[in-house]
Amino acid sequence: MPTFEPQTPRIRFVYHQLQSPAFRQWVPLILIVILGTILRLDQIGTESIWADEHSSIRDAESLKLKPRLFYSLFLRFWMVFGESDSWLRLSSVPFSLGVIVLVYLLTLKVANRWTALMAALMMAVSPFFVGYAQEIRMYSMSTFFSLLGTVALTDALEKPTKQSIVVWIMGRLFSLLATPINVLLIVPDLILIIWRFKNQKETLIRIGQGLIVLGLIWLPFAYTLIKAIPNFLNDWIAKTPKPNLLLIPGKLINFTAFWNIKVVRAWYESSQNLTGLGWEKLVYYFYVFYNLILVFLLILALLKVIKQVRRKSTQPKLLWIATWAIVPFLMLLSGSYISGSLMVDRYLAFIAPYYLILITVGFQTIFQKYRLIAWGLAVVYLIALTGGLTHYYTHLYHDDWKGIVALIEAEKKPGDAIGFYALGWEPHLALPRYYQGSLPLQSLANPHIDYPQKLNEEFASKILDSLPKNHSRYWLVLYPETDVEMIQKVMKEKYEVLRHEVYPNLMNGSPQVFLIQPKEAKILK
Repeated sequence: MPTFEPQTPRIRFVYHQLQSPAFRQWVPLILIVILGTILRLDQIGTESIWADEHSSIRDAESLKLKPRLFYSLFLRFWMVFGESDSWLRLSSVPFSLGVIVLVYLLTLKVANRWTALMAALMMAVSPFFVGYAQEIRMYSMSTFFSLLGTVALTDALEKPTKQSIVVWIMGRLFSLLATPINVLLIVPDLILIIWRFKNQKETLIRIGQGLIVLGLIWLPFAYTLIKAIPNFLNDWIAKTPKPNLLLIPGKLINFTAFWNIKVVRAWYESSQNLTGLGWEKLVYYFYVFYNLILVFLLILALLKVIKQVRRKSTQPKLLWIATWAIVPFLMLLSGSYISGSLMVDRYLAFIAPYYLILITVGFQTIFQKYRLIAWGLAVVYLIALTGGLTHYYTHLYHDDWKGIVALIEAEKKPGDAIGFYALGWEPHLALPRYYQGSLPLQSLANPHIDYPQKLNEEFASKILDSLPKNHSRYWLVLYPETDVEMIQKVMKEKYEVLRHEVYPNLMNGSPQVFLIQPKEAKILK
């Protein structure tokens, strides 16, 4: 059978390169990256921009000396080419795809190619990382640069070179200037460096010089960070409950399937009055079972770490991964009991890749000895992942400002006006971003004044009194948690409620929309 042979020299060269064994070994990783790209681009502009994303945009526009300046500089450059929701969110996608490649390279250095491909695949399809790839936030960038530094330090731990040390320092610096919490990685770095080179004084001096340079460059940003920490800890963090030790393993669910164990537990508790087992209880028990599997695989990986340490014939490279995973986690956990809880999913993004690597190492241990059990575990993972991805792509996680604007645009009439009441400065940027229509839009609260978190009758009356005058109908958009009966009681004195809509979501408060008409306008009509 004749084989295809391109006639053009340039095409022939490309054809032979694609046929070479050197390229073929990258094909599986390329396919994984393509899959990750599809998941990260799917519905990227569906949800409205939420408060934290507005914060990123504001920082990029102001470019003040802040701990996240590098991310703000990058986003400011990105905004030159467009400011649509999809375009701004696209800025996180290249870094998220880079994380997939770096996870593969890091796992390849400490395990084998099969494990590296599996770790890269778990990273590519993780709804946790897909979600942060679709946000105008710094977590994808900071995870990319922190992993870049880790890959370089892994090379340096094997054979220290000037290049590996420089890339490690640069990776850590850029990760710090994207998300300051990455400074916690310096601690396991130092532990591994001192342990590895304790008898090599010259190497320790060279690495120490690099750290001094890192510290000097980061010093101004560290100063601003130290000044901001008290306000940060006294904000919503202070109101967050202390971590429940029984729920901490549920973070592994978040990293791999995105369904927080607290969410499925809430489903279970809400179904207690139902007879029989019920779908909610089945989901709860399934994810508890899935969580136990993840913990079991993690324990297997840690046992393999211990085995490597005892062997002493080769470098215990899995110990390096475990150190980067566990030490920052324990530091955050300890800090959570001193201040408010720091065990927030997005704060753990920079260590999540190391847990994925350990889980794949544990799975490989099972696969080598008990293939049938391993395939069963793979099926459980696939079901959990499918549930997480389906939930992610079919539910709103943030405030639906686009839906609110669509309602107003569809049912507006001449003489209407919009009144918008929201707490804080971030929501004040939301509705004006999406409403570009002809109706007058007036903010009914000063974002710099401390209003009550829940509206009472006094403030509800003030809101209604501050509506723009001489309009036949008003679209009243309220962002804080609102006592519907209370505000309708206040409204009925002067207004008739023509429509009331609630826009629930999974992460934030539920914006509410009232279409009201002054009673005197109805009488005149």
